[in-house]
Amino acid sequence: MNLVHALSAALLLLPTVPAVAGSISERTTYFMVQGTTLDELNNSFGRGGPLLGGGERHGGKTAVTFTPAFDYAERQGGCSVKSASVRLNVVTTLPKWSPPAGATREMTILWRTMRDEIATHESRHAAIAKTWQARMENEIRSLPPRATCADMKRVADMAFRGDLAEHDRAQRNFDRVESSVADTRVKRRIDKNLGQFVLR
Repeated sequence: MNLVHALSAALLLLPTVPAVAGSISERTTYFMVQGTTLDELNNSFGRGGPLLGGGERHGGKTAVTFTPAFDYAERQGGCSVKSASVRLNVVTTLPKWSPPAGATREMTILWRTMRDEIATHESRHAAIAKTWQARMENEIRSLPPRATCADMKRVADMAFRGDLAEHDRAQRNFDRVESSVADTRVKRRIDKNLGQFVLR
């Protein structure tokens, strides 16, 4: 099973919608996984996991939406940013498994290790989005004044769109790095957790 989960990020630009500076909304949804063996769990991921880019299903998903609200003010013959806030909405989708009667203790340990790995991976995506939320607000607030408010708005919108692209690249870079180490790390954790169970 490939335990690396690509990010699906919905990037929404709605400058006219008000938002509280730094506001963050987070929600977690779950999809059910079934099976009593590792192969059955893997197959269940493939059937019911969240759809990401390329039409593939994965073990987890983090969807983020940035909604900006920028205000401008005329000052001394020019126009500057009066306020800048970006609302961040994060929806994380994680797997949920209720061990059936035939599930072994070893299978439960395997599941918990996989579940924790998926949850940690998706939380890192959320953390990246939160970092970029603050960067977006700070960058817009620090933009120098322009001759007119129309020019100021155009520059701010352009800067915001550039930050969205940089955020997306940061998320992809994280997945790229994870793809080279995640499977080895998970195998090591499984061996450790199973070894502790055997020693009891």
